[in-house]
Amino acid sequence: METVCGRRVLGSTRLLKAFAEAPHLSRGARLCYLVMAAYGRDSGECYASSTTLGRDLRASRRAIKRYWWELRQQGWIHPRWVPGKPTHHVFLWHPIFASASPPGGDKTDIPPMPKAAPGGDRIGTQRKGIYVEEEKPSSSAAKLHEEVKAHIWGYMQSERRERVDPPDRGIMRRCVEALHGHSVDELERLLRRLYRGGARPGTAKGPRSYAWFPAVMESAFGPRE
Repeated sequence: METVCGRRVLGSTRLLKAFAEAPHLSRGARLCYLVMAAYGRDSGECYASSTTLGRDLRASRRAIKRYWWELRQQGWIHPRWVPGKPTHHVFLWHPIFASASPPGGDKTDIPPMPKAAPGGDRIGTQRKGIYVEEEKPSSSAAKLHEEVKAHIWGYMQSERRERVDPPDRGIMRRCVEALHGHSVDELERLLRRLYRGGARPGTAKGPRSYAWFPAVMESAFGPRE
């Protein structure tokens, strides 16, 4: 029985889209799964009770158990009984996830960048009490900036439930410079390799601040010959 961390599903655009498009699930069962995923642990287990889920969804315990039965029948979750302990569930690696994943799998994908506030970051600086608008980058430079930002912000967010602040403009400038003309796809492959190699945020091998990223990128890419 292959499992997946529920929060990893929430953090992967491909997996979340695949779940949203899955047929034969009621609206209540879909919402129940998503709330359970938010309570999920890295082990792929969820200990949220019917009382907790009922409170979050404003539904009765009977309704929650009906949603559980629906999700079990269609292979999204599986009950796990441990003697002397309350019953809990594990999230199953559904065939729909497998068909939506790229070669190599998607279970350890780095979650995407959290949504920015409406309007995005304002471009400008405060100088001696006067707000001075700066020259806006070209569309291609702005796109590169946002794509790089998405990858490093998502990486820092990946192991945390609370929202992580986005990288500041100084870090972003250093990261873009550290690409040395390499593509964002190459950056994605580098970060995926590091993530799967155990360089998780907050660990000895991984980033504890955004300053980690330009240093790693400089080391991996360096100036083109």
